[in-house]
Amino acid sequence: MSSSLRTWCRRNEYSFVVADYHGVGRSTGDVEQATLSKWVDDTVTLLRTVASPEEHRRVVLVGAGVGGWIACLVAMRHPDLVGGVVGLAADPDFTEELLLKRLPQDVIDRIMEGMEEVTWGDKTYPITKALIEDAREHHLLLDGPERTLPIQCPVRLLHGLMDEEVPFDTCVRLAQRIETEDVTISLSKSGHYMDDIDDMQRTRIAIQDCLESIFVYDLRSPTSG
Repeated sequence: MSSSLRTWCRRNEYSFVVADYHGVGRSTGDVEQATLSKWVDDTVTLLRTVASPEEHRRVVLVGAGVGGWIACLVAMRHPDLVGGVVGLAADPDFTEELLLKRLPQDVIDRIMEGMEEVTWGDKTYPITKALIEDAREHHLLLDGPERTLPIQCPVRLLHGLMDEEVPFDTCVRLAQRIETEDVTISLSKSGHYMDDIDDMQRTRIAIQDCLESIFVYDLRSPTSG
């Protein structure tokens, strides 16, 4: 998906930045420090190098899975940096909603002793006590302390009806809590990864929609339509 978006952005002369989170994918780092707080802080640090609130230049955040959770958190806490959110099979609160409600108790016990490798779908992930506790204390969206989520930018949530890892009604619950009225949901008969040609096209349309909303409605910009 990221390579397809990179090509599309270059073709349309949009700036594009992609990164793996601390301790994930090609990023280095101690997995014990891989928490929502760390990922959110790192994302904000990255955005401050590419976004410019002083020039009213913001970014559209595209996040898949936990990336959708992180994108919402950043949009809530740093609206000056984020002009739109596109969530692909976003899984806010997956630590509580999916892991702790579905895993066998013996697996949960091992996680809470420090760390356990957990198979979810067709992949295996290191799940730590630090990740669970940090998310619970600071970052829950669906069942957190805030009745509504103070996100004012356009939000586009895409999800597959055949997703066996994250229930598709997650995006509905998330949309119901987001404050902005400019939030849409797009469902397709796809699985969790949403990586076929049609899903990529829907993703590009969602991004373009956010970009056009920024251009039209950000009246602080002298070039706004």
